[in-house]
Amino acid sequence: MRLFLLLFIFTSISAWARPLWSELEIGQQYRLTHTFTFPSGFSVAKGEEVVVNSQMDLGIGVHLVEAEATNCTFPGVDENVELFPVPTEIGLAIQPDCLLWFYYVPAEYYTEAPLE
Repeated sequence: MRLFLLLFIFTSISAWARPLWSELEIGQQYRLTHTFTFPSGFSVAKGEEVVVNSQMDLGIGVHLVEAEATNCTFPGVDENVELFPVPTEIGLAIQPDCLLWFYYVPAEYYTEAPLE
């Protein structure tokens, strides 16, 4: 009985945990866990739904995750990379075609992504 209870608690907690960068799945839909406000004043709101299009090593000590906003309300917005501490430091850029480009260093591969 204890084993069953421990297994249930463990799987329940892991089901609520945010995915790690290493666990993001191409084609999977996620929601942002933070609001990202750029120096221009433009914000991408917490809860914005995105679909991960790709994840790649850029070969310069940085990984890139490209995600597309599913209900894009900012089709012409173009924001350069800005750093955000969520909880580790990541870079985020917005492309005019509703793409969000997340940048992180390889050492963060097994840390939580700002998605749920």
